[in-house]
Amino acid sequence: GGDNDELLLGGSGGTRIIIPDQSAWMFDVHFVAKTATGANAKMAHRTGVIVRDGTSTSIGTVNTIGTDQEVGTTNATFGCAADDTNEALQVWCNVGSGTCRAVARIQLTQVDY
Repeated sequence: GGDNDELLLGGSGGTRIIIPDQSAWMFDVHFVAKTATGANAKMAHRTGVIVRDGTSTSIGTVNTIGTDQEVGTTNATFGCAADDTNEALQVWCNVGSGTCRAVARIQLTQVDY
C-alpha cells in the first residue's frame, strides 16, 4: 500500500505498453480491484489521449467516466499517466492501506503519422 503500483501486461514481471514513435492513442481503461479477504471490491473507468514524438511522451487530461463503484472498502485508487522514461502508457493502482489485487482491461485506438 501507499505507492502507485504499475499494472504490466502479463502481470508481475510483465512488459509495459510502449507507444510507437509518431503515434497517438486514445485509451479506454477499465479497472477492478479486490482485497484478499472480505467482500471488498472496486471498479473504475478512465479514458484519455497519449502521444509520442521521438523521445517525448505526453498525455492529455485523464477522464473519469461515471463514478467509481465500491463494495465494502478497498482503499484503492486508479490512474493512467505518461511514462516518458519508457515511452509508455502507465496504468496503476494505489492502495492507501491494506492489500489488493488489481487488473485492467485496456482498449487502444491508434493513429500514426
